[in-house]
Amino acid sequence: MQENNQKETLPTEGVQPVLTEVDTVEMPEVAPEAEPVAAPLAVAANPAHDIKKYLLAALAVVVISAGLLFVLEQQGRISTGLFTITDKSPAALVNGIEIKRADYESSVAQLVSMGASQGASTTDAVVLAQFQTQAIETLVNGELLRQKALETGKVASKEAVDARLAEIEASVGGPELLAERMGEFKITEETLRRDIENEILIQALFDEVLGTEETEVTDVEVEALYDQAGGAEAGLPPLAEVREEIVGQIRQNQQQQKIAEYVETLKVDAQIEILI
Repeated sequence: MQENNQKETLPTEGVQPVLTEVDTVEMPEVAPEAEPVAAPLAVAANPAHDIKKYLLAALAVVVISAGLLFVLEQQGRISTGLFTITDKSPAALVNGIEIKRADYESSVAQLVSMGASQGASTTDAVVLAQFQTQAIETLVNGELLRQKALETGKVASKEAVDARLAEIEASVGGPELLAERMGEFKITEETLRRDIENEILIQALFDEVLGTEETEVTDVEVEALYDQAGGAEAGLPPLAEVREEIVGQIRQNQQQQKIAEYVETLKVDAQIEILI
């Protein structure tokens, strides 16, 4: 499939974040396990539109950052070998910049791993096709955002990258364990540091786009989301007890929508060619 003009845009991914913890991979046919309260509320708020998930998409899934650490902690990780790619040609071109097939392969493998941990049939051709589409869309979005971050003067210093890498190592239990996890996805230290740098650049861009002012959330919106999740009849705690959680979800959804719209503006003049 090829795309040269962004009038025919790739759909933006919902993700992943404020760099803390990503919830689930977007899989309509697989319901992720969750806490009794969080599950219905997450469904109501549509996790595909969660800002935490959007960053995952924006950062190209290959980033082993806080947004992806949960992948490394999931049980039932798999290595199917289904996505070994010997073709060294690029997977896509974004404004003339190549997206490597190795990055695409790694992204698909990680999505398969996440899907398996949620109960997806990772040998189903339709499911695999969804993962492949999601991976390339994620990588394209991330490259668009990276380019814009550089264009607008964002920087990622060596000190910032080193600090982020130290955080990641600590989160997974030390450099040895991180190296082990990286080996599972065939990610080199060079690739990891590159992706951390991209994460820092894109987060700085997001901070600029979103601003610091919190959006207002009305009682009507809160009540509507609570009712959509089933309310007390679905076993949820009283609205007063979960109000702040609902407000947070609504704000995240609003932020994600703003980011999604911003990405679409970048696509208007972008030259994107999908080569897989």
